[in-house]
Amino acid sequence: ARQKVYRNGDLVYERDQIGPIGSSSFPLLVGARHLSNIQDAPVHFFKGAVDEVRVWAVARTREEILNNQNKRFLGDETSLVGYWHFEQGLARDYTSNADHGLIHDSPHTVDSVMPGYAVTAGVGNQIEGGFTQAFIQATEPIPYFDWNHLAASFNASYGLRFRSDRAFVDCGNSSSLDLGGDLTIEVFFRLDDLLQPRGLLAKGDALPGYSLYVNLQGRVVFTFADDEGGEQVFVTSADAALVAGKFYRVGAVRRHQSSTRDVERRESINGEVVTINVPEVVEWDDIEVHICEWKGNEYERRFGVVAKYGGPNAGENTDNLLIGRASSRTSTPFKGVITEVRVWSRGLGPLETCQNIIGVESGLVSWWRFDENQGYVADDVTRTNPANITEADWVQNPDPLGSAFTIYHNGVQVETAQIAPPPNMRAQNGFWVGPRDKAAKDAFKGTVEELRIWRTARTQEQIQDNMFLRLIGEKEDLIAYYTFDQNENNELKDLSFRGNHLLVTDATFVVSDAPIGYDTFQTRNALVGVKTDFHDSLQGQPGVQEYGDLQFDSEGNLIGVLKRCYAFIQDGQWVLVTGFKVGNLVTEWIGQVQFNPELKGYVEGAPPVPSENLTAGPVDPAVSDYAGASSVEVVEADNIAYTYSTSKEAGLNASFGLSAKVGVDTTVLLITAPLGIGTATEV
Repeated sequence: ARQKVYRNGDLVYERDQIGPIGSSSFPLLVGARHLSNIQDAPVHFFKGAVDEVRVWAVARTREEILNNQNKRFLGDETSLVGYWHFEQGLARDYTSNADHGLIHDSPHTVDSVMPGYAVTAGVGNQIEGGFTQAFIQATEPIPYFDWNHLAASFNASYGLRFRSDRAFVDCGNSSSLDLGGDLTIEVFFRLDDLLQPRGLLAKGDALPGYSLYVNLQGRVVFTFADDEGGEQVFVTSADAALVAGKFYRVGAVRRHQSSTRDVERRESINGEVVTINVPEVVEWDDIEVHICEWKGNEYERRFGVVAKYGGPNAGENTDNLLIGRASSRTSTPFKGVITEVRVWSRGLGPLETCQNIIGVESGLVSWWRFDENQGYVADDVTRTNPANITEADWVQNPDPLGSAFTIYHNGVQVETAQIAPPPNMRAQNGFWVGPRDKAAKDAFKGTVEELRIWRTARTQEQIQDNMFLRLIGEKEDLIAYYTFDQNENNELKDLSFRGNHLLVTDATFVVSDAPIGYDTFQTRNALVGVKTDFHDSLQGQPGVQEYGDLQFDSEGNLIGVLKRCYAFIQDGQWVLVTGFKVGNLVTEWIGQVQFNPELKGYVEGAPPVPSENLTAGPVDPAVSDYAGASSVEVVEADNIAYTYSTSKEAGLNASFGLSAKVGVDTTVLLITAPLGIGTATEV
């Protein structure tokens, strides 16, 4: 065996392995070494900066080291048993072994020196009243000289503006909203003014089961009715007062608590008075109001109320829940913008309120996102209590985190930070691929294989489904789709339905070695495919199975897809690769009919007797009619033929010229009929 040392991918030293390779139970140290056989005596401390540490269970080749030295890994790479990099001063192991390190003596954290691109994405609507221009940048660099799939997804969010005193949202009087025990109410809003106390939400009017409003001093007031006919009122402190024109996320919490304590009691036992300890249960409600205000690039949390309530139990209320109103005794209708309202049947913890959620969390009763941007009904994400909107207007969401803006690298969401718009960035009429503007400033240097622009926000799963393959269907939401295949007119063809073709200037078509195909990205076409870092090697034959899957789009609609998975043995372990999308599942026809057929009308001249020969009636008076002489029987056939069809847009045209294009659209049918349920797809 040979021992080899590489620096920046170059071999700088090697020697024969002398003797067996030893082992040690001592902890792995980074930046020091153990003193002889003493475990807790590190010496020879490193002076410098360390960005990454990787430990592999195999000997890496020079090519593997050179090709991957300037890229971040995910931590699930084959044979990678330890992988540390040190963001935020943490020594986190990103492999599944989770051997996280403990940092000693507070070393200074410095910026990573790993070379790569600083990926930046921006969005802005120049129309009056549109979204504020926003730019985000990935905190991790994207490596040079590698194929990278990048996606920026902006999911525009909306809210309701309450302008008039007649504007409100009626959520109904479902019993699920009548909460007498634990509860949490969350309202995300921006006030226009505080000329009057402004109501946010109330369950009922005269004596609300619970309500939330802002008083003249900007202090949030949380109230609820008790079961003895009283009203309990909790007001936030003066230092937590709200200001008109700022956006806030506010949560009011009522959480039941109890504890057991020992109470001394004197009792007579056999005529002797003794003191004994008797357990006693003490119960109360924690009342909290959490206020989250946007500061810099994150929400800062304050606790406006932290109180213990030990009075009568909370009462019930069967009135409607109204948003934009509170009790008419204490406040006036809301003026401003409300973007979200959530009602929970449990008391959220101090760090659970004001957070982004997905809608399946425990205890979530109703969640009105006000994201429809049309109509007079606000959907409840839980599908429990849809709300009716009266005289409120749709507007863009002023919440800095309301419209999700995300960057994905190879299908994985990366950490981003908000940045200021680049200098001289201004709106221009036109569209370019490569330069930043029509003056060709800051032009891109590199190779582009595909560009897709959608008019809808794509989810992470949808991005992963089509990351390494040409689009199969789904073109109805495309604004532009370029595969950068050469044509005779030096024109970049748009393969969407919109025909936004572009003229190629100062760019050259080259043979592509991008990992684009019609199978999972680990699989390479042995005839025309160029090997990439994404491909993998097997020690045996894989097993392949296709399966149906349900997923949600960015609007919460449920869609069906057909996917494929691979199972194989690698390094003595069973590996399962799932998630390759074969195509969409489209329901063409589904149903079941039960019927009792009945023949309407008559059959004249049942074969083989011609009708003109049916003259027995007039000739022979004894025969009055031909009832029963012939009959028609309707039966269901034992064998029924069902036809399944697919469509194919283009054939295979693979060559070693400047272009290699494969385009196949496959329609997959979901069939339910008397013969059962099944799928049919092109093979």
